[in-house]
This record gives sequence, C-alpha cells and structure tokens, in this order.
Amino acid sequence: MSQLMINEKTYTQFKRFAEQKKSSVELLAEAVIRDYIRREKREIMRQEIAAYNAMHTKLVADFLGQYVAIHQGTLIDHDQDELTLYFRINEKYPDIPILLRQVTNETEETITIRSPRFENV
Repeated sequence: MSQLMINEKTYTQFKRFAEQKKSSVELLAEAVIRDYIRREKREIMRQEIAAYNAMHTKLVADFLGQYVAIHQGTLIDHDQDELTLYFRINEKYPDIPILLRQVTNETEETITIRSPRFENV
C-alpha cells in the first residue's frame, strides 16, 4: 500500500465528504482517483483521435488497411495485424492510452449496436 500526502485542510474537507457518503476516506479517495484517471484517459484519446483525423489523408496514402498507433499526436507504429501491434505497443507503453485504429477511407468509424427487443407473443 502506498501513501499520499495532502494538506490538513484538504484532508478534513475530504473526510467530511467520506462521512456523508458513509465511506472510508481511503475507499472514497481510491474511487475519486480512479475516476480522475478515467477522465484524463478519455481526454487524451479525444486528442489522439483529433491527431488521427488531422493526418488521415497521409495515413490513407501510406497505410490504408493497416493498423496504426498514435501517441501524443504522432504515428509511433503500424502493422497489418491488429493483435501484433497491440502486444508490441502494450509492451513498450504499458498503462498509457494510445489510439490503435485501422486506417480506412473514412475518418470516423461507424459502430452499429443492436439492442434486443422483447415482444409479447
């Protein structure tokens, strides 16, 4: 277990929130930090998607049909096989959000989600 040092005033305020939520300070802090990390990763991915869109024309010309890895707005790797690229990127950049996407003629990927519908028979 690791320790995190915060000033006394912040701790006191946070402890009050934990008490109101009927939670321990540790559990609430863990939840808040995880939520913060999740939001930051989403924002990083938004930036990587914007970078992908900005370089899309060049990517189509050079890597159409391949999978690309975008990190900090830069193409860092590519491969014909998505899984091979994933494992290579995951080994080099563990726990860092990196956009992996197949280069297609369309900049935006269309995802169709089918929802089951129940009908009385």
